[in-house]
Amino acid sequence: MQFLLFDIGVTLVFLGGYRTVDMLQRRRALAVPRAASRTPGREPRPAPGSEGPATRAPRREWPRLSYPR
Repeated sequence: MQFLLFDIGVTLVFLGGYRTVDMLQRRRALAVPRAASRTPGREPRPAPGSEGPATRAPRREWPRLSYPR
């Protein structure tokens, strides 16, 4: 019986925390304008012809996890 009460209590605490996080994320999504909510690592695409390939930052190379034999 004690375990059942403990289990119900922990479940209620988890659901309350989940609901709080969900509410805060929804509130933040409404408060932040769409243009400001973009990922900071992404840059807008330049207009065609305005920027040459030499001025563009090099692509990031991911490390190889295994080498071919």
